[in-house]
Amino acid sequence: HIPQLGLTRLYQERMSEAADKFNIFQGKIAEFLSLLYLPFEKSSKVMQEQVAKMADGGNLPQKAKEYYGIWIKILEGHFMNLFKSPEYTEELRQTLSALGEFILARQKILEDLLQSFPIPTQRDMDDLYKEIYLLKRRIRELEKGKKRVSAEQQH
Repeated sequence: HIPQLGLTRLYQERMSEAADKFNIFQGKIAEFLSLLYLPFEKSSKVMQEQVAKMADGGNLPQKAKEYYGIWIKILEGHFMNLFKSPEYTEELRQTLSALGEFILARQKILEDLLQSFPIPTQRDMDDLYKEIYLLKRRIRELEKGKKRVSAEQQH
């Protein structure tokens, strides 16, 4: 956290924050991908052991499709164990959290950039939608009140 100086200090801080969030996200995605690679590594070892046992027994499959079927069953088992593990869930949570933080930091930068153009930002549009909603609600209430008054005058 280096203190920023000058008139553009806010923008410098936001750029630094976005760079930090991006680096954290890069690290988390690398950790997550390495966790996803573990079933492939384990399956390769198990497959090598099974092929060695089949070779010792003299009953090797003749077709590549049979090897593929064995490989898929082993790999599927390892992935099922991974997906059920709390380590996977926590790593996925951390990765998605880091992604969300990076997206928010990037959004702040984009809003700053769009302010210099004659384009409404997301915040401007949200404010406009809220204003329209409140106006519609008020018109409905006024129309209901007008109907009540005219109904009372007729009685």
